[in-house]
Amino acid sequence: MSDYLPQEVISEIFLRLPVKSLVIFTSVCKSWGSIIKSLSFIQAHLSHRISFNDLHDTHLLLLHGVSLISYRSDFGLEDSFYGLKREVYSLHYDNLAFTEYCKIAFHHIPIADRKMSNECFRVVGICNGLIFLADDISHSGYKFIIWNPVIRKLVTLPKPGLTFETHGRYNACHGFAFDASTNDYKAVRLSKFGFVGDTANQTYVEVYSLASGSWSEPKLVDIDPLCAINRCSPQAFVNPLHWDARSLSLTSISYRCFILAFDVSRELFQEIMMPKSLDLNSQSIEISIVCFS
Repeated sequence: MSDYLPQEVISEIFLRLPVKSLVIFTSVCKSWGSIIKSLSFIQAHLSHRISFNDLHDTHLLLLHGVSLISYRSDFGLEDSFYGLKREVYSLHYDNLAFTEYCKIAFHHIPIADRKMSNECFRVVGICNGLIFLADDISHSGYKFIIWNPVIRKLVTLPKPGLTFETHGRYNACHGFAFDASTNDYKAVRLSKFGFVGDTANQTYVEVYSLASGSWSEPKLVDIDPLCAINRCSPQAFVNPLHWDARSLSLTSISYRCFILAFDVSRELFQEIMMPKSLDLNSQSIEISIVCFS
C-alpha cells in the first residue's frame, strides 16, 4: 500500500485506526513504524481520538473496584487498609448507564520484583489514556507504575530519592500530569517529614519525567511547616496539579483550609484560597477538584 499511496494519505488512514491496530502496524515496515512512532503523529492521533469521543460520546472511564475486609480514612493521613478480597479494573462509557466497555486483566501483566507495602495499587490519576498507579493506599511504598492498558505496556518507576531508610518517618502524596511545554508526562511526589531530625516538619518535592526515566533531585518546598496535604484527594490531572490541604493555626487552634497547586512546567507552588462557603476551619473537610473543559 505504501508504494501506491502518498505518506499524507497513509497518515490520514492511520489517524482513524485504534491504538491496538497501530501497535501491530509498526512492525509491518520501517516507513509505517516511523510514521506511527513520530511525535507529531502521536499528538495528532490523540487529538483526533478526543474529538471523535466528544462527537460520539464515547469517552471511557476507569473503574478500580477493591473489596476489603476493613478500611478507614482520616484525611488521607492515617488510612487503615486490611484484607484484599477482590480487585477489578474495568473501562466504562461515560454515559448515564455507565455501560461496561471491557475488563482489564492487570494481574496478567508481569511486574518485575513486585515487593509492595500494600495489598494493591491506588489509582493516582489518568492522563491521555496513561494510568499512574502508586503503592500508597495504607503505607507509603516505593512501587510506582505508569500503565497503558490498551497496548498492555507499563513502565516501573525507579525508587525515589527520599525514603524511610534515608530520612525516617514521613507522609507522601502523589500526582500525575502532562507537561505540554516539553511533551512529557510527569509524576509528582510530595514528602512531609515528622517532628524530629534535620528534616522535621519540612516538605520536599520530587518530579519523575517519563521522557528521561528519572526522578529530579529533592527540592525543599516553601510552605507552612504545619501544613498537611490530603494524599488521597481527587485531582484535576492537568497542569497545574491540585491538592486540598490544611494548616493549623497555633494562636486560634483552628485549621485554615486551602488548595495547593503545583505547576509541573515551572515546578512552582501556589496557594489558592478556598471558597468562603468551604472555609469552615474544620479538621475533617475534604473536597474533590475536577476540571471541566
